[in-house]
Amino acid sequence: MKDITDQILDYRECCRNIWNSYFLRLDWAEREIDYRDYFESINTILLEDTVFKQVTGGQEIQRHANGYYPPIKVTPRLGPLGYHAMYGESVDLHTQWHEIKLSSNSNDFRFIELFDWTVENIMDNQYVRVKLIDSLELPEKIGYDFLVECWSVDFFLI
Repeated sequence: MKDITDQILDYRECCRNIWNSYFLRLDWAEREIDYRDYFESINTILLEDTVFKQVTGGQEIQRHANGYYPPIKVTPRLGPLGYHAMYGESVDLHTQWHEIKLSSNSNDFRFIELFDWTVENIMDNQYVRVKLIDSLELPEKIGYDFLVECWSVDFFLI
């Protein structure tokens, strides 16, 4: 496994800056264009070119059909009291987030995206959205999306 935490955090800063310095200033009310689509296109290119191609020597990394990147493992830094995260349940086309305490390193999380609660204000990307693909601790939550805090996890290319 190769530690790519620094590259992901650099990417986080880059996409935050593009959103907060440019896209946030656009007058969305006067136009019928949703600039979030444009931002997502740029964001995907940034992720692929500033992280994936850099850490793989130019190889592409494809998303799994379930939305996550299989070779990007995300590992929460568990403290002595565990780690607080959130898992999402789909309810009426929305996601409801619930707190959960992780207490072991037996959870295999894979990177989906950086996450922020709103795009109408300053973007911080405080969270990383991940998919739980295997777990001895939480087998009933395999396949669920989780939110973990960006500053308290490590990212690995496997």
